[in-house]
Amino acid sequence: MLIDKLAREMIRLSGYIPDQDIKVVYTGIRPGEKLYEELFLESEEFIKTGNDRIFILKENEILSLKKLEELLKAIIVIFKENDFNKMNDIIKKYIPEAKSEVKKDIAY
Repeated sequence: MLIDKLAREMIRLSGYIPDQDIKVVYTGIRPGEKLYEELFLESEEFIKTGNDRIFILKENEILSLKKLEELLKAIIVIFKENDFNKMNDIIKKYIPEAKSEVKKDIAY
C-alpha cells in the first residue's frame, strides 16, 4: 500500500518511530470520500488520441455566452439569498449526474 509507506516515511522524517511513537490507523472511507475520480461524465463524449491514456473532450455547446451569463447571475443571487433549494435545482439541471446535494448546515 503506497499510502501506508508514505505515512510511515512521514513519521520517520518527523523523528518518530512508526507503530511505537505514532500508530498508523486504518479508518476506512469517510462519508463523501471516493476511491476513484471519473474523468468524464456519462453524458460527455470524448475522442481517443494516438496515446491510449490521452483523450480529448468534445466541446459541449449546451450554454451560449448569454445563457452562461444568466446562470452566473442566478448563482450569485442564490448565494446571497442562501437559497439551497434553488442551488440544488440548478445543479440537477446543469449536472444531471450529480449525486450529492448542497446541505443547509454547511457554514460558508
